[in-house]
Amino acid sequence: MSELERKTIERMVLKLFGPNRNVIRGVQQFIGQGTWSADALLRRLQALVAEWLAHPDGVLFVDGSGFPKQGLHSVGVAYQYCDALGKVANCHTDFPEIG
Repeated sequence: MSELERKTIERMVLKLFGPNRNVIRGVQQFIGQGTWSADALLRRLQALVAEWLAHPDGVLFVDGSGFPKQGLHSVGVAYQYCDALGKVANCHTDFPEIG
């Protein structure tokens, strides 16, 4: 939920902490090799979203609009609906179709 166009670990860390190579590598290692409870993380995220968006008539829209992408080696890249193109194509989205 940031204004960053592409949310890679490196770009997010640069935005938050500046160009510190040790911090970037540390976060990459933590995400890639760290052991943490996905259930606890999801519970915390759900609590934060509920707090941030709490309103009796509140509605949350999640737009998984993709952007065209070549290749199949990146997470989220697949032959799927791409809102930027208005059709099914090879594209990237943060919410890949399951099926």
